[in-house]
This record gives sequence, structure tokens and C-alpha cells, in this order.
Amino acid sequence: MKKDITKTYADFAAFSKDYTDAILASSKAAAVGTEKFSSALMELGKASAERYVAQAQKIAKVTSPEAAFKVQSEFASEAFKQAVVDGKALFELSTKVTNDVAAPFTKQAKMFAGMFVKAA
Repeated sequence: MKKDITKTYADFAAFSKDYTDAILASSKAAAVGTEKFSSALMELGKASAERYVAQAQKIAKVTSPEAAFKVQSEFASEAFKQAVVDGKALFELSTKVTNDVAAPFTKQAKMFAGMFVKAA
């Protein structure tokens, strides 16, 4: 009986240590992911601002309302296409970050389930 209790305690202590390690690994992944996501948003913001400045310069050079409408329509079409591309990139990045943050806990959940299977 004492061996069983000692083994159970040792298993629990090992699981607790592994869980703490998983928390630390997940926190590190979250910090790295947040940095990557922030950098991506800054780059997208910078590129967007540059496109809007270029658009304003194009509109300033037009000589008729029809030309202004054409330039603005082209810009709207390009902006929509770029928004789709940027949205996809942000979605993929957020999915990767989420998976990286969850990975240590997924491993722990599998180990935890395995402990119950062994006990049964």
C-alpha cells in the first residue's frame, strides 16, 4: 500500500512539474506570437498608409470628375483585393500562434488521459 501511495505521489509530482513546464512554454509561445502579430499589424498599417498617400497623390493629379472616379474605383478594387490577402495572412498567423500556445497543454491533456487509462 505504501508503495502505491509513494508511486501515486511521484506520478502526481511529475505531472505537476510537467504542467508547470507546459504553462511556461505556452506563455513563451504567447509572447512570441504576440510580438509576431504586432509586427505584422504594424507592417500592414505602414503599407496601407503608403497606399493611401499614393492614392491621394493620384487623385490630386486628375483633371476631371470622370478621371477621379476611375482612379478611385481602381483603388477600391485594389484595396479590397489587398484586404483579402492581408486578412488571410493574419488569419494564418493567428491560427499558428493559437496552435503554438495550445500545443504544450495538448501534450499534457494526452498524458493526463493516459494516467487514467493506466489506472483503470
